[in-house]
Amino acid sequence: MANKTSSNDSGSTLVYLDIEIGNQTYKHTAWDHYRRGQAFFATHGSLYGYESKTLSELDAEDKLNLQEIYESNPSLVRGGIITLTEPVPLPGGRLVFKLDTEGCPKTSQNFLNFVESTYTNKVHEATYVNTHLFRLVKDHIIQGGDFTKNDGSGGFSSFPSVENPKPFADERHGLRKGAFKKAGVLAMANRGKNTNGSQFFITIGQGARWTKALEGSYVAFGELVEEEGDNARNTGSSSSEACVDGSALLEKLNKIPTDEQERPILSITIIGCGRL
Repeated sequence: MANKTSSNDSGSTLVYLDIEIGNQTYKHTAWDHYRRGQAFFATHGSLYGYESKTLSELDAEDKLNLQEIYESNPSLVRGGIITLTEPVPLPGGRLVFKLDTEGCPKTSQNFLNFVESTYTNKVHEATYVNTHLFRLVKDHIIQGGDFTKNDGSGGFSSFPSVENPKPFADERHGLRKGAFKKAGVLAMANRGKNTNGSQFFITIGQGARWTKALEGSYVAFGELVEEEGDNARNTGSSSSEACVDGSALLEKLNKIPTDEQERPILSITIIGCGRL
């Protein structure tokens, strides 16, 4: 679906979006419980004969025994719920895009400002981190970039200034014929001509039907690349077979069920982003 491109291409600007699928509140709660369990084991494990083991080395029976000891002690329980088994990582992965900084310099810079979290105003820290991919049209596009409302009704551009952000004009090169002939194209979402802000979409499907719907109306300014080598993901958890990258991740996202308003029924969250 996407061209195989090395991150060492001369002059290329590569950015990444780290994606997780699932309930972020549940994930953070689960990890809080586990970190509390780690602290309990670190301070009390030796009292119960586990001084020569780490928490990860305990078998299920040992963990159950320690859990019961904790829960039977009122003074410990007041510290909160614990778990002694590391939470299962949420599925997800990494999308890497090569930006067309030569053909669409302003659009690319606008995107970089939010990816690198260098742009703030009085009200919002404008970053894609912790925002959702909130719209999914099967075999067509997936959309995100609304850091103010997270539902497609907000966001703003990084031009012309911090204090006075306004939509910016389409760059002609991004409207060229053939820009949407393949999957994995990164483009700006808009509310009509010359209304670019922070929202973007990624094409999932390909073919004449979608090319006609997008071409000339939306600025295409980047494309998905398949990274060579192992780029560590900022997932906050251990690696998992549920994590896939590039076009395989797009295909995974495309299979998520949606409601009647084209919203994914599972949260799709950008948990990290930046320049490679």
